[in-house]
Amino acid sequence: MRCPLGCKAIRVVAVCPAYPPDPGGVSDYARRWAVALAAAGLEVTVITRPGPHAEDAGVDVRAVQADWGFGGMKALRGAIAAARPDVVVLHYVPHLYQRRGLSLAVNHALGGLGAPLVTLAHEIYYARHEGLRRQPIGWLQRYALRPLFAASRRVVLTVPDRVSRMQAVFPRWRDRFALIPVGGNLDPTGNRAAWRAAQGLAPDALALLFLGLAHPSKELGHLGAALDAVDGRLFLAGGATLPGATSLGYVSPAEAADALAGADLFLLPLADGASTRRTSLMNALAAGLPVVSTLGVNTDEALFRGAVRLVPAGDAAAFAGAVRELALDPAARAALGAAGRALYEREFAWPVLAGRWKALLEGTLDFR
Repeated sequence: MRCPLGCKAIRVVAVCPAYPPDPGGVSDYARRWAVALAAAGLEVTVITRPGPHAEDAGVDVRAVQADWGFGGMKALRGAIAAARPDVVVLHYVPHLYQRRGLSLAVNHALGGLGAPLVTLAHEIYYARHEGLRRQPIGWLQRYALRPLFAASRRVVLTVPDRVSRMQAVFPRWRDRFALIPVGGNLDPTGNRAAWRAAQGLAPDALALLFLGLAHPSKELGHLGAALDAVDGRLFLAGGATLPGATSLGYVSPAEAADALAGADLFLLPLADGASTRRTSLMNALAAGLPVVSTLGVNTDEALFRGAVRLVPAGDAAAFAGAVRELALDPAARAALGAAGRALYEREFAWPVLAGRWKALLEGTLDFR
C-alpha cells in the first residue's frame, strides 16, 4: 500500500447530531472519538446540529444541520461535500436522527457521496429484551439497515456477537463488518476524598455505584439484592431509583468521574452481559474501580476473565453473592481493580482505539 494521500493527513468528516454540550453518552463519545483521531494525525470535521459546541484542538465542529428528516438530507449532503472529505463516518443510533428511532431518511440518503462512507453503529435496532411494544419499530429499524449498509464501505460494530449476526443476515457484505470496541467517555481521574465527604461517607464505609440510565437492558433488581447482602450504601447516577439507595440523578461528567473515584465497587447487571459496547464499563475500568457484572450473549468471557467479576445474567442471587464476597475482601477488590485498569490500557484506551480506527480508515481508501 502506498503512503495514504501522498502522506497528507486523511480528512475525516463525521456526522453526529449530538455533540457537547448536548448531554448524553453518544454526545460525549463523539467528542472523545474526534479528539482521539485528531491526536492520531487525522483531520477531523464534525457536522452536528446548530448551537454553540465544544471546541478542541484539531477538531473542526460545523454546527449547521437542523433537519435530520427527509427534508434536510439535501442540506446534509451539501454540508458533507463542502467539508471535502476523504472519508465520511456516520455515528449511528436510530434515535439520534428521529426521536422514535425511525431513522429512515439518513439511512437512505448517504449513498454516492463521492467519498467512502463508514458507519459506526453504536446501536442498530430494538432488541427483543426491550419489550414487545417496541418491536414494530424494531422491525422497521432492521429494514433501514439494508440501504445504510449497502452505501457503507465499512460498518464498525462494537461487540463480536453483532458482527457475526450482521454477517449472517448480510452474507454478501460480510467483509464490510469490523469490530472496534468503545472507549471511555469520562475523565478517569476524580476527587475521591471530596466526593465521599460530600456524601457523608466514613473512610471505611463501603460505597457501591451504578452509573447509567434505567434501561430495559439493565437488571436493576440485582442492585436491590446486592444492597441487601452487604453493609454499605448504593449510589445510583443517571436517573435510576431504587428503595434504600441514594439517587444522585443526572450528573455532570466531572461529578460522574468523582463518583467513580469515590466508590469501592461498580455494579453493572446487564441482561445481555458485560461487553465492549458499554461506555459505563469502560469508565469504571479506566478508573481502576473493581466491577461486578454479568455474563450474557454479548460478553467476550475470555477477554474479561480476571478483570471483571462475572456471574450469569438473570441470576440475582449469584450477583449479590459476588458483591458480598468482594465487599468483605479489600485485597481482592484492589487486585480486581488493578486487573481491570490494565485491561483498559491494553485494549480500550483511546490511543489504542485511535490506532485501530486510523488503520481501518486508511484501509477504506483505495491507494493502489
